[in-house]
Amino acid sequence: MEHPCLSPWKGAVAGGLIAFVWGAVSWTVLPLHAWALGPDLPPPAGDAMARMLLTALILQGFGGFWWTWILGKIPGLTSLDAAKYGAMFGLCLGALGALPDSVWWNASWANGLVETLDYVVAWGVASPVIARWCRAAVCALPKR
Repeated sequence: MEHPCLSPWKGAVAGGLIAFVWGAVSWTVLPLHAWALGPDLPPPAGDAMARMLLTALILQGFGGFWWTWILGKIPGLTSLDAAKYGAMFGLCLGALGALPDSVWWNASWANGLVETLDYVVAWGVASPVIARWCRAAVCALPKR
């Protein structure tokens, strides 16, 4: 089976943007986060929002870079496979990144589960896009 030759830089842009946009939609349009955080939701701080959004976009791009590199190692990768692997990646992100807050910081379990759902959807959608449109221009390894 042939390995897909994916560009982590293209994946950083595509995956980062898709995950960032899904996060924005999830937080602003869907009521799940307000419900999960309830009274613990911090008050808006207008001047800090731009910095937080930029930081989130950069972090999503960082995740997209490394996730594209991993996807490129999977032989015979199809779009459906990429979606499944992406959803599993999101589940791992939630289990390792969001749910421990409920254990260590007494954060709401509902919030941890909603964050995990966000990761599953974001990377489940981003992964087939990465697998399809983030091909590297040069792929062949040099012959010895």
